[in-house]
Amino acid sequence: MTLIKKISDKILPKKDSRDLMKLFYDLEGSPEFPFTLALSTFEKLEAQATSQKELIEYLMEDIVFSSLYATFYEEILATIYQNPDVAVPLVNRFSEDQSTREQIIAEQTQSHMNYIMAQGKCPGCAHCDNHQDVKDLIQYWAKQDFKFFVTLYMGMQTIQFTMEYLLYDVVPTCQDYSRWLKRENLLKFRQNLYDFVEQKLNI
Repeated sequence: MTLIKKISDKILPKKDSRDLMKLFYDLEGSPEFPFTLALSTFEKLEAQATSQKELIEYLMEDIVFSSLYATFYEEILATIYQNPDVAVPLVNRFSEDQSTREQIIAEQTQSHMNYIMAQGKCPGCAHCDNHQDVKDLIQYWAKQDFKFFVTLYMGMQTIQFTMEYLLYDVVPTCQDYSRWLKRENLLKFRQNLYDFVEQKLNI
C-alpha cells in the first residue's frame, strides 16, 4: 500500500534531508516539538475511547486523514521549491484553502474507512480508484494490531506537525530553506521522521 510503502521503505538520508532534520531536532524540548504534539493527540484519543477496538478505529481514521494531508503538504512544498520567489503568496493561498481542503480529505478518509472496515468491499464510491493506497491496513484492522496502529499513528502525526511547522513557520521567514524542498528530499525527510518515532517508541 502507498501509505505503508512510503513510510516503511528504508531510504538513505542525503545532506538536504539531514538539514531539514536539524529544524526538527531544534524543536526538541519545546512544547511545539512535533513528537510531543503527536503524543498529546494520542493521549486525548486514548482518553475518549471506551475500548481498545474503538481506540484503534480512531487511530486508523487519523492515520488515513494525516497521510492524505501529508500529500498536500508535499505538493505545496515541492511547488515552493520550483517557485521560491512566490513562496509567501503560495503559503497564504494554501492557508486560505484550508477549509475546502479538509472537507475533501475528510470525505476521502470516510470512504477509505468504509472500505477497510468492510474488509475491502466497496459498493462504488467517488474514491474507489484510491482504495489501493489503504488496502494493506485491512489485515492490521482484522488482527486489531494495536502496536502497529500506535506506531503508524505517532509517525504520521509527527510528520504532519513537522510539515505544518516547515510550511507556516520556516518557509515564510527563511526562504533559503526553499532550496531544500525538492520532492526527493521531502520523502527522505518524511522517512527520517518516521525512523525517529520508531526509535522513540523502541520499535
